[in-house]
Amino acid sequence: ELLSPDPRRPSVVILGGPRGRGKTTALAFAAHARRGRLVEAQDLFRLSSFSADDWRDLQETPLLALDEAGAEFLGENLQGNFFSVLNARIQNLRPTAIATNLSPADFKARFLRGAMERLDDRFRACGKWVSLPGESLRQHWSEREP
Repeated sequence: ELLSPDPRRPSVVILGGPRGRGKTTALAFAAHARRGRLVEAQDLFRLSSFSADDWRDLQETPLLALDEAGAEFLGENLQGNFFSVLNARIQNLRPTAIATNLSPADFKARFLRGAMERLDDRFRACGKWVSLPGESLRQHWSEREP
């Protein structure tokens, strides 16, 4: 199992690939199975307006599934909140799954530079990138007869 609280296994898994590969479905399933939370990356922008309980829940939920990383407006608030949540989860061995349409290089350029560069080292130590290639599952679904 990729997402385990065992420090010898990845505590951050990034599902990368083009649209329609099932990343969101995989995140939703994992969050449900682990009694975790599925959150859109853009929602981290509002984290500063969340209550202390909401903040704690994102840091401590058994699995945080963060969807659409790279599709949000990236500003200082989002960067700070992204770093704070992920850093706390890594330090506490709480597994996190992230879905993105970005390539590994684009993900790194967007999220792991500047003040957030420290996350890059932590991701290398406890993270794993999983590419989901192939054809879009959405295309096959739309070709089916009703």
